[in-house]
This record gives sequence, C-alpha cells and structure tokens, in this order.
Amino acid sequence: MDVPTIGKSIAQPKKKPRRRGPRLTGVSKQRRVANARERRRVEILNMNIQILRHMIPLPPQDKEPSKTEVIWLAVDYITELNKMLETADQWQVDLDLIDVDSLDSLDSLDSLGDSPLFDFDAWKVTN
Repeated sequence: MDVPTIGKSIAQPKKKPRRRGPRLTGVSKQRRVANARERRRVEILNMNIQILRHMIPLPPQDKEPSKTEVIWLAVDYITELNKMLETADQWQVDLDLIDVDSLDSLDSLDSLGDSPLFDFDAWKVTN
C-alpha cells in the first residue's frame, strides 16, 4: 500500500512571478521610434498650419477653418498677391511714362482707381 508523502500534500506558498514590461523585439522598437518620429512630424505640421492661419486674411466665419481650408486659402492668397505684383509692375511702367510736371491736378490720376490693382478682395474665397 502506498503511503502519501506529507511533503507533497502540504501547499507551499507560491511566489508571485515578477511582472515585467513586454519585451521589445527589434520590430516593436522600430515601431516605437517610427511612431515618435511621426508624432513629431504631425506636431510640426500642425504648428506651421497655425502660423499660416495667423498670416493670411481669413473670411469671417462661425468656426475656425480646417487645416485643408487654411492651406487652400493660403494658396489663393499667394496667387492673388502674385497677380497684384504683376499688375503693380505694369502700372509702375505706365506711371513712369507720365510727366508729373505737366499735371495740373491729381484729377488726371482718377483713372488709376479703375486699375485691377484696387480690385483685390481679401475675403473672397475661391474654390
């Protein structure tokens, strides 16, 4: 007859296993680095869009324009500024041809108000 041994029947207090953080494999380390790099890239992009948002004239709106809208508005604004520069250059050439000494009054310059240079509407949103 088998006699049970006392040592095996008595419950030994179990040691709790020490919890370790997940071991990072080479791939997961690369992912963490890539994720941090992407977070930094997005942070810089958002910061630059905020700067752009303050640099361009925005139409009055109930809500703040989205990032995409800010970029499109900036493109439109820069395009309009380029057109104004081209027009201003043309008007400068025309003004250089005017003999200022022969002008009796500034009334003869009234036609300058018809220039496309004065047609810029900063609030116009073109799509």
